[in-house]
Amino acid sequence: MQMPQVIPISDLRKRQAKVVEQLQERPVMLTQHGYGAAVLVTPEHWERLLDRLEELEDTVAALQAELALARGEDELVAWEPEADPISDTDQPRGQTTG
Repeated sequence: MQMPQVIPISDLRKRQAKVVEQLQERPVMLTQHGYGAAVLVTPEHWERLLDRLEELEDTVAALQAELALARGEDELVAWEPEADPISDTDQPRGQTTG
């Protein structure tokens, strides 16, 4: 994974088109008063990140089940996915709140 290009948020205000163009190469981290404020990625990159996160969550759940079986815990427990740690909305991917 490439390290994001770091730019002050004021550069985004001045050079929006150029910053968005740079997203095709790598993520952009915006800083405000010298501290990280936001990271911009393309929608495709965002989807890949979410897909990878889901895969990792599934892997963890499977490994937890294997461990429980190895310990002799034979009760089946229904696995419920946790709330989305990234989003606090129940909207489908790609939709914004307005």
